[in-house]
Amino acid sequence: MTLSEYEARRDRKYFKSLLAEGGPERLRQEMLTSLAHQEDRPSMDVQVVKGARATNFEPEKQVQFAFLQLPDAPIEPVDGMARVAGNEARAPRVEVRNRSDRAIRYLEVGWILQDHGGREFLAGSVPAELNLAPGRRARFSRIQP
Repeated sequence: MTLSEYEARRDRKYFKSLLAEGGPERLRQEMLTSLAHQEDRPSMDVQVVKGARATNFEPEKQVQFAFLQLPDAPIEPVDGMARVAGNEARAPRVEVRNRSDRAIRYLEVGWILQDHGGREFLAGSVPAELNLAPGRRARFSRIQP
């Protein structure tokens, strides 16, 4: 189950309980509050593109990824980069190592981008279906916005 699926299930359960406890009016109030909160959130001023050319005039550059280190995670991110031009990031490449004693069949690396104001946004993910044996490394490069 992906994080977005988990969050959607959690939200449906929450809104269902509101309907059961307070009826349609309570659900409507909470939905409006939730929508207003989403509207107040700043929007992302970057865009993740899937294999398209950058249409701005800034030169493209390679940007190295910084990784969150999780000591107990079965996967260790080793290296990663993307090509960035203006407000577009594309062509990600990620290399990971399997630290566990079991094969890894699927993993997903989330993109968190920072705008010019320092705010961070989940912009997309790089999923990979693979068969990564214990102690081995793999490199993958596919994007799912």
